[in-house]
Amino acid sequence: LNTLSLHDALPIYQKTVNQLSQIVNQSPVSIIMTDLDGNIQYANKATSQNLGYSFEEIKDQNPRIWKSEHTTIEEYKEMWDTVLGGDKWQGEFLNVRKDGRLVCESSTIFPIFDGDGNISNLVAIQEDISERKKAESELRLFQTVFDNAVNGRLITDLNGKIIYCNEFYADLHGIDKEVLIGTDCVQQISDVSLPQYQIVQRKLIQNLTIPSTELEHKRKDGSTFPALVNASVILDEKGESKYISITVLDISDRKQIENEIIELNLSLEEKVKDRTKELENAIGRLETFFNVSLDILVS
Repeated sequence: LNTLSLHDALPIYQKTVNQLSQIVNQSPVSIIMTDLDGNIQYANKATSQNLGYSFEEIKDQNPRIWKSEHTTIEEYKEMWDTVLGGDKWQGEFLNVRKDGRLVCESSTIFPIFDGDGNISNLVAIQEDISERKKAESELRLFQTVFDNAVNGRLITDLNGKIIYCNEFYADLHGIDKEVLIGTDCVQQISDVSLPQYQIVQRKLIQNLTIPSTELEHKRKDGSTFPALVNASVILDEKGESKYISITVLDISDRKQIENEIIELNLSLEEKVKDRTKELENAIGRLETFFNVSLDILVS
């Protein structure tokens, strides 16, 4: 009966092993198995795709063949000490593909134990995170530019809820940045400009962008200031509207200069009018004088 049970179980066991083998081989992440000296005994298809080597090229080789100078000896030592000590190690490697290109991989390396509890092999699961690291770097660059801009910057959802804003925007309105996040940006629009803001918002959703628009903003203390606002809709990868990017520029100084120029022009116009009137009066007196003189000469 025991022999029959084992005979019946063998196909099931073989089927399970075959399924697991296919799962490992078809996995989108690299899976590598080595002996205790680090010599490669197995690598799945993703390893070849990520690093450019065929299995025949790396079989019995050490993973140091794709080691870059960006990973220090100390980091490798820490990894070896951890896994040979029976623990799992996690970290990142900047490896070199066969074609010379650098690839950043997130790695999890752990030991496999035999029936006696001794370490028999090491397994590394590695995921190519180069694109993610690039995106993170670009995001940090964007955030640096965003945060250090000399005007107010904010990102909202399509309803105007603030998802992120820079310190400059918060300072413009006298409100802590943390308080602004999650609130409706309409709260920073004065009652005077509220009707115009609503019109602009509708046009923005329809046209995906708006020309520079002057809106009166209000601060926490109730005071107001004129602002030049630019906004555009941010699309997602499907081309659908997702967020709104807004730039707010305080134009108080410019408006003050404009008002001073207007006042100066009005003052000049008044002076020109007064001077013109004086000249007209002087001309009138001269005409009277000449007319009188002419009458005297004629008579």
